Formats: sequence, structure tokens, C-alpha cells
Amino acid sequence: MKKIIALALMAITAMTAVAADDYDTAIEAYRAGEYDNAYRLFTTLHKAGNDDVQTLGYLGATATRRGDAATGLDWLKKAMEKLGPQLGDNFENMDADGAKTLAWIGYECQLAFKQQGDTIKAMRVLDLMAEALPDNMDLAEERATTLISLGCYEQGRALLRDIIARDDNAVRRDYCSSLLSDLGTLSGTREWRDDELIELAHGNDESEVKPAQVVYATFPGGNKALKAEVQQRLKWPKDALKSRQACRVIVAAKLGTDGRVTEATIASPGLSREQDAEALRVVKALPPFNPASIDGEPVSATVQVPVDFILPE
Repeated sequence: MKKIIALALMAITAMTAVAADDYDTAIEAYRAGEYDNAYRLFTTLHKAGNDDVQTLGYLGATATRRGDAATGLDWLKKAMEKLGPQLGDNFENMDADGAKTLAWIGYECQLAFKQQGDTIKAMRVLDLMAEALPDNMDLAEERATTLISLGCYEQGRALLRDIIARDDNAVRRDYCSSLLSDLGTLSGTREWRDDELIELAHGNDESEVKPAQVVYATFPGGNKALKAEVQQRLKWPKDALKSRQACRVIVAAKLGTDGRVTEATIASPGLSREQDAEALRVVKALPPFNPASIDGEPVSATVQVPVDFILPE
């Protein structure tokens, strides 16, 4: 009997290890931008019985990034339903892990709504997140840029100033300051009030008021083209390659009105100074992005560029 129990325990341990390995592989595929592969792996894990919040959340996030926001929202709804009982009704007593997970699921939900073209629902999600997580600056930044995209410039400006005053992340403060400068004294045409978008009156002009068209900076060909361009230019530092220091460096690149990189700083460092320096070199040498614009007028912007040091096979 003892031998049977021992064998059973060994089998369970082996199964757990395989599941952990599969999960790590799925996470790596997601972080590398291999969303089709990541979705397949997370689907396999879910069919094998993984029904936790993280797996459901990654299924939602990955589906959205594959261009299927409807499926993404279905998965994210399931993740939120499972997360709810864990958090309870009192957000003030939420621990750090719970807050981090809630912020992630909320961010992905509003992103999926935006992909469907429903910025109003995205804004409502961001309002709920602001109530539950008032100190989360990632969500605050997303809320500010969403207000601006809706034409609520005064509210967007107020939130940008609040972020600059409270945030300890220098890169985000610089980005918000840059956006605040780009907005200048542009008059808002709308106001976000009580979960609704309200048109502002402008004298006797009763014609329809259209919100400003905000276009964010993008790389020609999209994220896949950006990743390929970075990898083509990347040269591994010898010591990092010898030590097999695979990692990701995030570079914050400030773009001019022509889309060219004018400044670059490290937003999230790698495993060595040499890797950080190489990441900066690569990003500074990138060809021009499609510039950001407001109402068709090009404006400067800051984008985050991931630089992956992937070990050669």
C-alpha cells in the first residue's frame, strides 16, 4: 500500500511539474508577442482543468491581441466573476496581489471594448477601476488618454496634472507632461459626467460638435514589424551572450512630430548595463514611426519599445 501511495504521489508531482512547464511556456509566448501560439497553449491548459483567474485572464488578453475582442471579453468576464468572491465587497482590505490582478483584468477589459470601437464602455470600466484602485497610475494614465480621445480635454488635462504630481515613475511623468504640452489650450467639446458623454454648448452654435480625432503613434507594419526591425538590428553583448542572459528591456522613446526618435531612456532595465546600452542604440536607430496627431496635426509622443534578448537556438 505504501508503495502504491508513493507511486501516486510521484505521478501527481510529475503532472504538476508538466503543467507548470506548460504554463511558463504559454507565458513566454504571450510576452514574446506570439499570440496565436500563446492562445493555443492557454486553451490546452484550460481544457486540462486550469480554471484559475490567471489562465482565464491570459486567454482574454491573448484573444484580444489576436483581434477577437468578443471572445476576449467572454474570457475576461469569467476571470472577473471568479476574482469577485476572492476580493469581496470591501476594496480597502484588498491585498497587493488582489489589487494587481484586478488592475490587470480591468485594463484588459477596457482594451477589448476599445478594440470593438466602444470607447464609452471602456471609459465606464476605467471609472470603476479608478474607484477601486485610485492609486494605480497605469490605469490613471489610460483613463486620461481615453478622456482626451473622447474630446474631454479639460478633464484629461486635470488628470494628467494629477498623475504628474503623484507618480514616482519619471518616464510616465515625462510622457504626461509631453501630452499636456501637446494639448496646449485646446478647448474641450465634451464632458464625461455620470457615466455618460455630454456635449458642451458653444454659444448659439447648435450644430453637431465632433470630438477631436486623436491618433496614437504606430510603427509602420505594426508590432510584428517593429519586433522584426529590432531583432534585425540587435547585437548581443559578448558577456551577456556568454552568460546566457536572456531578458527583455523596455525603452521609452520620445518621438518628434515627424515620427523620428529624438530621445530614448530605459523604462525597464535588462540584466546588464551592456544590454541596456544596446537596447538604447537599437531604438535610437529605428526608422520613423507613423507620428501621433490631434485633429490631423502631428504632435510629439512617447512610445514604449520592447527589446528582447532571445538566446539563439
